[in-house]
Amino acid sequence: MNRVANLSTAEVRVRVASRRRLREGTSFRIVDGALVMVLLAASAICFSYYSQMRAQLEAARAEHAQTAAEAASLQVENQRMEVEIQALHTDPETIERAARQHLGMVRPGEIVVSATRNHGRLQ
Repeated sequence: MNRVANLSTAEVRVRVASRRRLREGTSFRIVDGALVMVLLAASAICFSYYSQMRAQLEAARAEHAQTAAEAASLQVENQRMEVEIQALHTDPETIERAARQHLGMVRPGEIVVSATRNHGRLQ
C-alpha cells in the first residue's frame, strides 16, 4: 500500500507545517548570521578607527609635552638673559668683563699676552 494513503489528513497538515517551520527557521538563521557578520564588521571598523585615533592622540600628547618642556627651557633662558642685560646696564664689573671678552679692551698699562694652540701645544 501507498504510504501517503496511510496518513490521515491531520498528519499531512502537521508534516507540511513542520516542514514550513523548518524552512522558515533556516531562513531566519541565514538572516541572523548575516546580521551578526555585519555587526562584527562594523565593530572591527570602529575598533580600527579607535586604535588609530588613540595613537594619534598619544603622538599629539608627546609632542605637546616636548613643546611645553622646550618653552619652559626658553623661559629660563630668557630670564637669565634679562638678568645679564640688567647687569650690563648697572654693574661696572660685568661691563668691564664684557668689554674685555667681546671687544678685546684692556686697561691702560696692562700688557696683552696672546697664546695660541698649534697641534695641541701652546706657542
